[in-house]
Amino acid sequence: MYLLTGEVKRALGEALLHAHNGNTVPPFSPFPQPMPPDCGARVDDFGRRYYSALGIDRGDMAGRARQTGRNFVFFDAP
Repeated sequence: MYLLTGEVKRALGEALLHAHNGNTVPPFSPFPQPMPPDCGARVDDFGRRYYSALGIDRGDMAGRARQTGRNFVFFDAP
């Protein structure tokens, strides 16, 4: 395990976000392909609720990508 703080953490987050925004990394999914049908329905339901709570329309792919990008800056954690 590595613990990054300060400038090193910030630089890593920026590099990851830059790669995400530049679409220079292969797509990633934590879900098995093909996804079991019962799991797919739950994932879709979660996505609808999650993005709705954030005020991001289901069709707003740019907004969804921006929200995903927050993962790469560790949700602005110190």
